[in-house]
Amino acid sequence: RYFDRITISGTSYSGTSSTQSPNGRYVTAGSSFTWYTDGSVTGGGFNICNGGTPSRAPTRSPTRLPTRAPTRIPVGTAYFQVTTSLPTSTTCYTTSTSSGTCVTDGSGTHANNERCTIRVLRSTYLLVTYFNTERYFDRITIAGTSYSGTATSNGPNGVYVAAGSSFTWYTDGSVTYGGFTICSGGTPSRAPTRAPTRSPTRSPTVAQGGAFFQVTLSSPSSTTCYTTTSGTCITDGTGNTANNERC
Repeated sequence: RYFDRITISGTSYSGTSSTQSPNGRYVTAGSSFTWYTDGSVTGGGFNICNGGTPSRAPTRSPTRLPTRAPTRIPVGTAYFQVTTSLPTSTTCYTTSTSSGTCVTDGSGTHANNERCTIRVLRSTYLLVTYFNTERYFDRITIAGTSYSGTATSNGPNGVYVAAGSSFTWYTDGSVTYGGFTICSGGTPSRAPTRAPTRSPTRSPTVAQGGAFFQVTLSSPSSTTCYTTTSGTCITDGTGNTANNERC
């Protein structure tokens, strides 16, 4: 989860079940999406076909609590600095709690079209104390990996962030949830590295004319990702993925 992923229009999908995939996601002709695996820990991969049905919840108007005044953190002890906060200067802000110094979008439901950039002032592992976002559509993104969902376990718990780096908060134009509170002081959550087990290279089957997908980049081999079923599905094949795949 998080480290090996499909990314479509900036939204990343990862996990161990089809419900964590881009099921029902609309893709237009001419657009592209990517497959990425990191340098350790391998899972079974993916098989994505055309023909899904939309899974997006109906649009509803947000209910937003009044703007809240942030609690400022003394200079020198802060771990985070909000460098962009839209649509208001208090959309995202830093605060101090018993869990450490934190950044949050505040209490109550967030608004539509929020945009925040948070700069890391001191290297730390993140501790998520509250996380409740619309899956895939409202998200925290750190180093290209997006986090969304309705539980603290869906947030970037235990993720290491280096001083001088930044991460972002994004909400789309509909459906609002409670938002997030992320603090310093988490503990590493990454599983130990282990050697991958990879099935033998498989031969691709690609048909012309009726295909929905075309693999334009496949690394480290030309059959890392390939189309099947007359080009109506795309997969990284059977067995575990390899490390450092790029499609």
